[in-house]
Amino acid sequence: TGTILKSIVDHLARRDAPVDAKEVAESIEFYLRCGKRLIGAARRVLQNKKKGEDGSSKNTITIQDICSGHGLTGLLFIACNPPGRLSETCMRALLVDQFEPKSHAILRDYISEICP
Repeated sequence: TGTILKSIVDHLARRDAPVDAKEVAESIEFYLRCGKRLIGAARRVLQNKKKGEDGSSKNTITIQDICSGHGLTGLLFIACNPPGRLSETCMRALLVDQFEPKSHAILRDYISEICP
């Protein structure tokens, strides 16, 4: 996780991403402080749940980033938890806000260059 976060921050800095350093620091701090707890709690809930209706054992953890603005926090959850990292579990982020700022698409593309 540390390596992924460092790579993302370095890449955003090199590309002069349209986001303040303060916003990047806040998103990373939130992920580092809450990520393990949120994912751990979600996995415990999924373990107690029976197999899906289709018989698959694949579960999905959805992170809801409300008032997401540029969406960096939700994007960090996805980037730091790629498919396969969480066995039999996949991660998705639902980013919600009144409008999508131009910076969101740029940040998403920059992060996708590091974590496809």
